[in-house]
Amino acid sequence: MTLQADRLMTQATGQPKFPLPAESETKFFLKGVDAKVGFFRNEKGDVTHIILHQGGHDLKGTKK
Repeated sequence: MTLQADRLMTQATGQPKFPLPAESETKFFLKGVDAKVGFFRNEKGDVTHIILHQGGHDLKGTKK
């Protein structure tokens, strides 16, 4: 995940970058792919992890 200008972008290993349009303040989706990404925060408001929902599966990604 990267921020390019004012757009959130995602890039899987070996793939081109794709924009992630917002569905809400914390939920985003990929156009042309049945996938959504949700950002989760702790009690301080810091993003701690994401959940990629694709193909009926959820994959957690932790912030580095």
